[in-house]
Amino acid sequence: TDLEEGATAVLTDLEEGAALADRNVALNAGQVKAAGGSATVVRHCWGEDIDCVMQHGPFDLVIACEVVYNNEAFVPLVKSLTEVCGAKTKGFLALRQRHGCD
Repeated sequence: TDLEEGATAVLTDLEEGAALADRNVALNAGQVKAAGGSATVVRHCWGEDIDCVMQHGPFDLVIACEVVYNNEAFVPLVKSLTEVCGAKTKGFLALRQRHGCD
């Protein structure tokens, strides 16, 4: 499979969530390195300049889970995903319909 030892993970989050992601990456750095992989956290707000993310690409796989909490975020999310995903990128998006979101 594409996801074997040596995978590189790039995690994105808003500034307020990135500190927790940084902590989780640090806590798991030994195991990730032992498996030949790496993990990096990048601060990114959907719809904004994507260069900080793209410097880690191109990406084979994009996984997004629980990334939208209101309808206004869908357009910026699609903009960012469109810019991040290339012709060969596989993507998985998991969203849960929330109260007030259609």
